[in-house]
Amino acid sequence: MYELHFAVPMAGAVLNTVNSRLDARTVSMILRHEWDPMVLNYTSGTTSAPKGVVHCHRGIFLMALDSLINWSIPTCPVYLWTLPMFHANGWSYTWGMAAVGGTNMYLKNPAATAACMKGDGWFYTGDVAVMHPDGYLEIKDRSKDVIISGGENLSSVEVESVLYGHPAVNEAAVVARPDEFWGETPCAFVSLKEYDHESKRMPMTTEKDIIEYCRAALPRYMVPKTVVFKDELPKTSTGKIQKFVLREIARAMGSPSSSTLASKL
Repeated sequence: MYELHFAVPMAGAVLNTVNSRLDARTVSMILRHEWDPMVLNYTSGTTSAPKGVVHCHRGIFLMALDSLINWSIPTCPVYLWTLPMFHANGWSYTWGMAAVGGTNMYLKNPAATAACMKGDGWFYTGDVAVMHPDGYLEIKDRSKDVIISGGENLSSVEVESVLYGHPAVNEAAVVARPDEFWGETPCAFVSLKEYDHESKRMPMTTEKDIIEYCRAALPRYMVPKTVVFKDELPKTSTGKIQKFVLREIARAMGSPSSSTLASKL
C-alpha cells in the first residue's frame, strides 16, 4: 500500500484507497467517484455515506511539507505505522516521510527487505495489477495470494468480494488448498454474522449455501471448493486478517480425498 502511493500517481492514475472493511454497497459508491485527481480521500462512513475530499498535486505537496515542519520529523526517521493504511494518504505521511529520506524496511526482517530490493533501485511490492484500455489501473491481488488452479490464475480478492456480498457472511478470506489434480483450489475461511435463534432473522448457513452463492457470481474455476467456518478469523493487532495462518491450516488439510475429487470431475 505504501509503495502504491508513489506508483499510481507516477503512472498517471488517480489514487483512491478504499477501506476494505466497508460493505459492497458503500465501496461501490466510492468507486463511482474515483476519477477526481490527484488523491480522493473518504471518511469512514460511520454515521452516513462516506464523504469524499479531493487533493490536488500542489495540495499534497504543501501538506507533505507541513507534516515535516509542524511535526518536526528528523532526517532519516523510522516511522512505525500502526493504523489502517486507507487513512494514510489523508495525512500525507507517505510522501512526507520519503521527502526526508525515511527508512523503508520490514521491521526486524532483513531477509524480507533484501528480497524486495532487487538491486536496480526499484522496490518490488508483490502486487499484481492490470491496466485496462481506458487507463484504469486495477490492483488484482498480492502475488503470494494468487491461487493457481488447473493452470488458471485466480484472484483471492475477487472471490472474497463475492463472499462479502452474502448476507450471512461477516468475515471472509480465501487461500490456496493443495489438490492432487488441480494443483491448488480456493479454500474459503468464513465467519458468520451472529444467528438470532429467537427471531431467526439470520438463516443458518452451510458450506453448500456458500458454494452455490459463489457459483451464481463467479466462473466455475474460481468457486471455493472448500469452506471452513470459524467463529473469528485470525488478525493482527490492527485488524488485518492473517492469511499466512490460514494458509498453514489449508496446507495441513491436504488434498481432498479421491472420492471427493472424482465427484468434482
